[in-house]
Amino acid sequence: MKKNPLFLGALYFILFMFFLLIVNSYVNEMRKSYLYNLKMEISAVFNEQLKNLNPKELNSKQTIKHLISSLEKQQIYIAIAIPTKLKNKHSKFQGVSKNGLIILNISSDIALSLLNSPEIINSNYYKDFFVIKIPVKTSTATFYIIAFAKDMFNLKTKEKILNILMIALAIIFFYILYIIHKILSENKNMIDNLKESVKKEIKQNLDLLYIDSLTGAYKKSRFDIDKLRYKDHYAVMMNIKNFSQLNFFYGFKTGDKILKETVKTVEKILNRKIYRIHADEFVFFSKDYEKDIDLIRTYFKTYPIKIDSLIIRLTFTFSVVKNDNSDDVLRKLSIAQKEAKKHIFKKYVLFQEQKQNNNFIKFNTILYDALYLKQKAQIIPLFQPIIDNKTQKPIKYEVLARLKDNEKTYSPFFFLDVAKSSGFLPDLTKEIIDKSFKKAKEQNIDISINITDEDLLIVNFEEHLLSCLNECGLKPNNITIEILENITSKDATKSIELIKSLKDKGFIIAIDDFGVEYSNFERISDLDVDFIKIDGKYIKDIHTNPKNYQIVKAITEFAHAMDIKVIAEFVENKEIFETVKNLNIHYSQGYYFSPPKIL
Repeated sequence: MKKNPLFLGALYFILFMFFLLIVNSYVNEMRKSYLYNLKMEISAVFNEQLKNLNPKELNSKQTIKHLISSLEKQQIYIAIAIPTKLKNKHSKFQGVSKNGLIILNISSDIALSLLNSPEIINSNYYKDFFVIKIPVKTSTATFYIIAFAKDMFNLKTKEKILNILMIALAIIFFYILYIIHKILSENKNMIDNLKESVKKEIKQNLDLLYIDSLTGAYKKSRFDIDKLRYKDHYAVMMNIKNFSQLNFFYGFKTGDKILKETVKTVEKILNRKIYRIHADEFVFFSKDYEKDIDLIRTYFKTYPIKIDSLIIRLTFTFSVVKNDNSDDVLRKLSIAQKEAKKHIFKKYVLFQEQKQNNNFIKFNTILYDALYLKQKAQIIPLFQPIIDNKTQKPIKYEVLARLKDNEKTYSPFFFLDVAKSSGFLPDLTKEIIDKSFKKAKEQNIDISINITDEDLLIVNFEEHLLSCLNECGLKPNNITIEILENITSKDATKSIELIKSLKDKGFIIAIDDFGVEYSNFERISDLDVDFIKIDGKYIKDIHTNPKNYQIVKAITEFAHAMDIKVIAEFVENKEIFETVKNLNIHYSQGYYFSPPKIL
């Protein structure tokens, strides 16, 4: 409980007054003792001196001088007043001795009044002196010698001064106490405010660094820190199935609300924070991942989420990996997540280290041979035509990289991640560019080549493209650069600048797999892209799936409004082709026309 400064001041004031009473009592006792001893001392001197004196001579100046001399010898420093028969009734000083003794004559009536007063009195006639009466009896008369001594214990005056000093000290002490308390209180408030301000600022900075502004989940940056603390846990990645369809069908604002509601619900179920890694991919740590996955699956199966007037039932794919505190945790989760998306009926896919290690070693060896040894393996470009829906003739060919080892051929799904991890990607990209450009010149065709965000960050990437063009005698407009949609949605300043630079030099720019990520229409407009290639997941069942049909229709209408050409992937049969053609999609690509092949 905080103490009131007024209460403390009053308490100390009372203590000071109690101390004053004790001092007063002690001073009074000292005064009484002092006066008594002084009286005895003076009486003894006077009586000793008067024994040898003639009483008739007591009024003479000679006698007074004798008494003074005796007193000076005894070093009794007092004033002496002797009653006389002088006519004047006023006392007056007769002289001062060298020791400060005052010689005083007093009228008889004053002496008589003193005779009737107490033995020791405070003089009304001589302030700052106290008076001692000493009767001296002789054979002829009784005289009274009055001794005046300086009052070293004048309590009336000293008490007043002492009391005033004590009260002043108490007030000063109280004031000082109040000032100290005020300063401490103000400092404490200032320190508390400073602490709160610092805490608030730190929290705001940490929120910017670690908290996802959209969903309130932790960011990947926080995951990288926390994985060191959860070394005995498993990391679980959950991905919302068909989120891109929800995002397009209901709109981006509704998509954002779905993400926020998902985070809120899952954190409530698990009673802990989760991490948003990318778009609709979330990660959490778990000791019992099977139990946690079952809790999430059961809850969302039982309770659909409500967004405004919509009721939406969500399902998820899960991947699991043992947290080993390494930088590969998310990579392993992503690998297992790809596998989980293939097996839609599995509750989750557990990353198997040995299997993945064996695959890594296998394709790392094949890639090394294909890129550098060129003995058993090789990188080969396949070409799939992109067909004009009106003329049904090829306008260009998409280049698809393949890794061939003896009689087996592998798609990038098997070796692209290995190439990235092993540092082979720059050489792999250059190999495909060199071979596909030469084939384009040889066949006199235009080509479309896929470029990843990692490719765009390769040193001298643009220079290599231009060099290959010159060597093969091609022009920039013979080449379409297909970039993934996520490049345009990330804060990838350098990549975007390079894309704009390629566009300025005459290259054709296309967005590949449009619709699978957050589609940033404004960024697409800024980049001035020439083509949008709609992701195959919407095309392959467009003729039977009304939602996908509406999504493709919306993308197409947007592209027409922006004067951007549209390509439909995964056109596998006539029904799909007729549907996309009726939607006024410009071009088609798929097995209905031709599989990828060597030219």
